[in-house]
Amino acid sequence: PFPILADVDKNCAEDYGVIWKFMMMTIAKRQSFIVTDEIPKAESLGDLFKYRWDWEHNLPRSAEDIRFKRWLIEQLAQTARILHNSGANHRDFYLDHFLLHQTENSFNPTPENSRLFLIDLHRMRIHKPQLRAWIKAAIHGMLKRQRPRAPQSKTPSRWKMRDVSGLHYSSRNLGLTRRDLIRFMAAYENTSRRQVLKSLKNNSRFWRKVQKRALNLHKLEQRRARNMRKTERNALTTARTQH
Repeated sequence: PFPILADVDKNCAEDYGVIWKFMMMTIAKRQSFIVTDEIPKAESLGDLFKYRWDWEHNLPRSAEDIRFKRWLIEQLAQTARILHNSGANHRDFYLDHFLLHQTENSFNPTPENSRLFLIDLHRMRIHKPQLRAWIKAAIHGMLKRQRPRAPQSKTPSRWKMRDVSGLHYSSRNLGLTRRDLIRFMAAYENTSRRQVLKSLKNNSRFWRKVQKRALNLHKLEQRRARNMRKTERNALTTARTQH
């Protein structure tokens, strides 16, 4: 679900159907609400890759499937770019938090009948412009003899890297090729693939950090799985000894 209405009167909100209600600790008569709309028949990308598509063992072969894969990669990259350019970062930027909604009843999704939604925004971090940005905007307005414009928020590189590395980590078993990764980079940076290749030759620091953190997340997952198996074996051994 995604919010479509905020800060409305109680009677009006009840007409639309209130999903979440935030009670304000105040004597004011007005209350705040968030009204959400349903995304019907939508599935998370994590579930689709796990139970339906299985790109790890069955890569897209047909021209239509390849076209959809390229569209999906570009949509994910554009979502990340728009989010970060607006001064925010998701903090849980994994495939499980993307919903694919098909507008038509068709088993095979296409770019024409599909829409992608980013959900679970409760941990999203919104970065405010720094003081230097406000000072720069004020000076620029004085020089131009016009009212200064509010500076645009910027997401720090560290938080961008954490979002993108989370997405890279969650897509590690999809059989993505080097060309697919370069397509994502180009769409995320809003540049050509040739420029991305040039940047990689110059040993791009940002993408090296993305790859390193995704690898560390994968190692952490494996370590947790080993510890869980060890705990289960110890519990089973203890139960047998007691009997």
